[in-house]
Amino acid sequence: MKKAMWCSDCPKKSIVAAVFVAICTGLLLIPGGAAAFDPAAVETLKATNKCEKCDLSYANLAGLALTYAYLDSANLTGANLSSANLSGANLHLAYLNNAVLNSANLSNANLAAANLTGADLSGADLSGARWPDGNKCKQGSVGSCQKE
Repeated sequence: MKKAMWCSDCPKKSIVAAVFVAICTGLLLIPGGAAAFDPAAVETLKATNKCEKCDLSYANLAGLALTYAYLDSANLTGANLSSANLSGANLHLAYLNNAVLNSANLSNANLAAANLTGADLSGADLSGARWPDGNKCKQGSVGSCQKE
């Protein structure tokens, strides 16, 4: 009858593997980690006022003049757009979840089908903006869309 073999190193290897997996998983969840924006996309946006389907997640775009910017289907998850001028911008299908849009000018912007889950819109001007559900915001809508 054979005796069961015991690996004296196995518990140590399991712990090391678990720590490695935890660290790698954590890096994917940290803003600025593996899910960071593409710096070239920011430069393209600044130079051309266009960035269709690009990754701007967690980018600092605070205070930028992005009037009539074309950001269709752009990933702006967690981006800082505080006080940015996005008047007339096309943000159709954009991912703006958890974005900071406080005091941003979104007047007459197209937000149709955009994801605004968790976005901070405090103080944002939404006058005339097309809301994700397709409705238009009334003039004077600030911080939330008062639908026409």
